[in-house]
Amino acid sequence: MSGGVRHSLAVKPDGTVWAWGANSSGQLGDGTVTSRTKPVRATGLTAMKAVAAGYQHSLALGTDGKVFAWGANNSGQLGEATTTPRRLIPTEVTGIAQGVDLAAGLYHSMVLRADGTVWTWGANSYGQLGNGTTANQVTPSQVGGLPSVGVTAVAAGAYHSLALDVDGRVWTWGSNSYGQLGDGTTTPKRSVAAKVPGLENVVAISAGYYHSLALRVDGSVWAWGENLNGQLGDGTITRRFAPVRVTATGLPSMVALSGGGLHSLALGTDGSLWAWGSNARGQLGDNDRANHLTPVKMLGLSNVVALDGGDTHSMAQRVDGSLWAWGDNGYGQVGEVPLVDQPAPVQALTASARGMVTAGTAFSYVLRADGSLWGFGLNDCYQMASTDPDIGHSPVKVTGIDNVRMVSAGHDFVIALRSDGTVWGWGNNGRTQLGDGTPVNRHTPTRVRDPEDPTGLKPLGQIASVSAGFSHVLALRSDGTVWAWGYNDYDQIGDGIPSTTSIVRFVPVKVKGLDNVVAVSAGRYHSLALKADGTVWAWGGNMDGQLGIGSTVAKVSLPVQVPGLSGVAALAVGTRALKADGTVWTWGNNQFGYLGNGNAPVGSNVPVQVPGLDRVVALSDSNGVLALRADGTLWAWGPNNGGQLGTGTTSYSVTTPVRSATLNGLVSIGGGSAHSLVMLADGSVWAWGYNANGQLGDPTLASHLTPFQVVLP
Repeated sequence: MSGGVRHSLAVKPDGTVWAWGANSSGQLGDGTVTSRTKPVRATGLTAMKAVAAGYQHSLALGTDGKVFAWGANNSGQLGEATTTPRRLIPTEVTGIAQGVDLAAGLYHSMVLRADGTVWTWGANSYGQLGNGTTANQVTPSQVGGLPSVGVTAVAAGAYHSLALDVDGRVWTWGSNSYGQLGDGTTTPKRSVAAKVPGLENVVAISAGYYHSLALRVDGSVWAWGENLNGQLGDGTITRRFAPVRVTATGLPSMVALSGGGLHSLALGTDGSLWAWGSNARGQLGDNDRANHLTPVKMLGLSNVVALDGGDTHSMAQRVDGSLWAWGDNGYGQVGEVPLVDQPAPVQALTASARGMVTAGTAFSYVLRADGSLWGFGLNDCYQMASTDPDIGHSPVKVTGIDNVRMVSAGHDFVIALRSDGTVWGWGNNGRTQLGDGTPVNRHTPTRVRDPEDPTGLKPLGQIASVSAGFSHVLALRSDGTVWAWGYNDYDQIGDGIPSTTSIVRFVPVKVKGLDNVVAVSAGRYHSLALKADGTVWAWGGNMDGQLGIGSTVAKVSLPVQVPGLSGVAALAVGTRALKADGTVWTWGNNQFGYLGNGNAPVGSNVPVQVPGLDRVVALSDSNGVLALRADGTLWAWGPNNGGQLGTGTTSYSVTTPVRSATLNGLVSIGGGSAHSLVMLADGSVWAWGYNANGQLGDPTLASHLTPFQVVLP
């Protein structure tokens, strides 16, 4: 992935390139000049492995070493031997083969070849091409002065360039007005490569507009150049002409880094993300606008595996393949949210970019990467969006809705979020859980109403995510507020009006006392919200201690903070939290070993850590608990009466985590009352457990104790 000045790029696992944001010069590569808030596919590109975004041009590197370019070309940055103003679709750069790495400055391009040589083209007024001149180049030329041992990585700033050699030394050239070449001088520019003195054992490099970054083998980060916004992370705003060490309390060893325009990012060995420098557009992702002179840890994002800083926005990819962005969204470069700054991470490529799975009590749903929905299983309340009671024995496509980006299944109903931010529902509505203003069951997708529209015609909009409980629904709006509708028998709606006064909400109501929320999770009788600061808030039924507040008071009608729980990155099924450090915490009922602590049936009214389980990246919303670790292994605990834990057996319960089904490339996990299902990176879906209603997608209705592949038409 790569963030440019006003646009963003990403490579999907299938090798296609997707782009969004500003497009005035065709930098999105879709053949138009129309800006996009939703990712569009760059035309004709397959088998790509890397991308780089400049000011208004884009680059892509294929697995075969070929390089493609598109967008603005006023300085020859597309390398096509002309200065034709722009190209709207990707074009191969001739004269370059066996590329292994690439980088884009504002108006120049760089490629590292397999033989260790570096080639550049485009603007050169500051000598950023490194060929000994300051003349622009419309075709690739080799950078001179680099060591014969060869180069392993390249990076580009606004008007300067960097290279990392095999021996761990850094070489720089181009503009030096702010000391970004790190040679101890402010000589305005240099058109040949020179080694940065005093910097050894470097394993990674990056560049911001006017500053440079290096990661050493010991995990320390070093920076030099402009520092007016604190982008060097040394606690000052003093410009540095030679490398200084980035410092902060609690800073872990780093494994990756990226320079944004006037800010910097780094990735810790524990999957944590750290940011510093300019924060005027929220590009540091801490839900604030204040600059930071030393690194601050982002609490709302964990298990990160890659990162990139754009001009005034930032991007990160999690181990599950999801892509997140934050900061300046004036041109849609963050994604499908309002065109205003986003100071906290939002999903740019959502689960639907790779697909996802979810399940109700006895039915299942698959969201494909193309935004289509497929269901199978019980259809007694129109869960399959059909009046045919037997239609769910095999997967069936839901009609009447498309461009779905997220789906969540309740007990006997379904809630879907479209890419336009509207919410739709179908199935049982006897407890008003579909939010359409009626208690009438629906066999076709029906819009959830906007409560502020007196006509009842306008749908609820600007929704970022949804979570369906047993008979109520939570929706997270892009402004960080939470809305709820449906049954309120245990005050799980959270509007402060007790169930003794009003037991249903026909249309969404705002949950009181919550802001800056980044995730929600609806349980059977209660609700949870995760705030950007990593704290968890709970409300609703608490008879089993499921609010985690240290008591078993029957119910709570307004959100209260769960004490002793911080640094949380994700929630699942109302009583499970995944911390940024990869540990899992649970609370509430433990009858079937839900807490995973081996102490069943004794429950807990405060969060307890699941022992012996770390580096977890995802938790399932299912009765039997599934946990996906960073190494790709799946672990399970809890009830196993239907074989839903994937251990190959059935049992009353499993009270501590055990290895579950062995499948490679898991990207989404889910399940229902007595079955489980997962999606792999190739889009295939596998299920196991109880199948009396076809919830495994097997029309024979035979149950399976080992993974069964669901055949989707």
